[in-house]
Amino acid sequence: MRLLVITNDFPPNPGGIENYIYSLVRRWPAKDVVVVTRRMPGGDEFDAAQEFEILREPVGTLIPKPDLVRRMSALVAGRGIDVVHFPSSLPLGLMGEGLGRPYAVSVHGGEFVLASRIPGARTALKAVCKKAAVLLPESSFAESLVRRLIGPDATVARVTCGVDAERYGSAEPVDIGVDGEPNVRPALANQVSQFTKVGRSGLGVPRETAVGFGVYRFYAATEPLE
Repeated sequence: MRLLVITNDFPPNPGGIENYIYSLVRRWPAKDVVVVTRRMPGGDEFDAAQEFEILREPVGTLIPKPDLVRRMSALVAGRGIDVVHFPSSLPLGLMGEGLGRPYAVSVHGGEFVLASRIPGARTALKAVCKKAAVLLPESSFAESLVRRLIGPDATVARVTCGVDAERYGSAEPVDIGVDGEPNVRPALANQVSQFTKVGRSGLGVPRETAVGFGVYRFYAATEPLE
């Protein structure tokens, strides 16, 4: 099955979605996947090191304008594409129906924040999701938002983020620096708690260094990580 991925979020640009999508694409048979993304610094060097094909549009951001839809339609027909994947629903998912192939949409959760703040965005998001062959939420939270928007009969396959054991399987202690700004107090407390669980799991012995002042040192000092 030949896959076309159309995305603004792809390496070498850093980011969670970028890494998530790259991890999926590089596990697909290289001869059966094509990625279309935007031009960015370091793109040529990155692309040359990959086994799969990457086509970069000479723009800073891909926008689903008619000329892009025409080029993607020609690419779909010319390369014998069977399915299209949009790693983000908006805005590129708006071209999904016009490409003449089943399409999948990854859902991360932030789309629903966007949809609640921009007039018309919720309607567009719902249209993209309802017409997709399958929705791919990356968490149970994102899945709950999808089902609330589309209904319980939505075709959903949760694809959660994994951990590369070869890259992150070291038993060596890990130092994590956290800047204790006033607005991150709950987050820092939760982070210390989660690292404590990791240490007890046998996956490693993390140590945390909280860089800040006052109460933040208290959190680090009262949660033993060994």
